[in-house]
Parts: sequence; structure tokens; C-alpha cells
Amino acid sequence: EAVVLALLSCYDRHPLHAAAVADRGHALLLAAPSGTGKSTLAYACHEAGLALLGDDHVRLQLAPAMRVWGWPARVRLRADTAAHLGAARASVETANGKTKAVIDARPGVGPGRLVASSAGVCVLARDGGAVSLDPLAPDALARALDEQLAPGFDRFPARWPHVVRALTEHGGWRLNLSRDPNDALPHVREMLAMSSRAYVLET
Repeated sequence: EAVVLALLSCYDRHPLHAAAVADRGHALLLAAPSGTGKSTLAYACHEAGLALLGDDHVRLQLAPAMRVWGWPARVRLRADTAAHLGAARASVETANGKTKAVIDARPGVGPGRLVASSAGVCVLARDGGAVSLDPLAPDALARALDEQLAPGFDRFPARWPHVVRALTEHGGWRLNLSRDPNDALPHVREMLAMSSRAYVLET
């Protein structure tokens, strides 16, 4: 799998450190540093019926048109989080000194649910307060993505500005997460609807 993903990165499939969910071919990228809760939110979205493109990384194609490509997903969550979300029977693996519950989200997912033809972008935050959603202007969103560029996702520096420009042209959002990921689900659906309408109007 690692070899395949490395080869894809050389052929206009730029790796993005973000979870992604989709509805009717339109994706929402959930960008955040590790530990913020993007995998947990992605799994909650999957359980709520949205298509799961990935819980930690996806691939962005720029030419001849934008596409967001997912990968058959295994969602990795903290064991207590998995139990809280009703996935206590998940298998367990240890990597980088961290023990995670691994939830197989691949059953029933066909190729058509692993690609999206347009995307909006949401930066996740967690300040200990209630869930809240705020718009981000294109320049603020671009700065946030630059600040969150993680090691391993920065191997194509010449391509990165083009990726950021494509993702941030219309701005995006900052979503502050509460302790319960389900609190954020209405906001995720709202963002998917708003960015999908904007894309339809543009085209």
C-alpha cells in the first residue's frame, strides 16, 4: 500500500493531510494537526451516512479538472473514543508508541464513493468550548493550510502552492469541535451544502 501511494504522488495525486467526507460527489476536507479529532469526526460522519474518503489523508488531482481521491478506509481512534462511539469490537494496533482501535470502514464502499469532483475545506480546532463554525477568507485559509503542512506531506514543494490555490479560491471554514463529534454533524452537512451550491453556480 505504501509503495502504491508513493507512486500515485508522482502522477498529479498530491497527498493531503486531511480527513474527507463526501455527499453526492462533493467532498469536504477536514484539515487539522494530529490529535485534533479529524478521524473521530470522519467516523461519526461515516456512521451518519456520508461517504468516507479517508480519515487522515486523501489525494488531490488538479488536471484536467479537480478530483479528490480517497482510499478504502480503516479509521484509527483512541480505544476510549471507539468505545464511546459504539465501535468497541474494533481490532487494536500500536504505531509510534500509540495504541489505537482500528475500525474497518471498507465494507460496502465501491469505487464511486471514493472520488469527488469538487471540494470545500474546513480547518478543525478544539479550544474546550462549544461547537462553533466561522467562515475563513481565502488568504486566512491558505495560511492555515501552510501552518498545518505535516512532515511527509511536504515532499512536492513546487506543487504545493498550486494545490493551496485550488483549495482556497472560494475560502472555507473553521470548525471548533466540542467533546461530542456528533455535535458537529449539522455543521458538516451545512458546509457540504453551501460549498456544493457555490460550485454548481460557478460551473
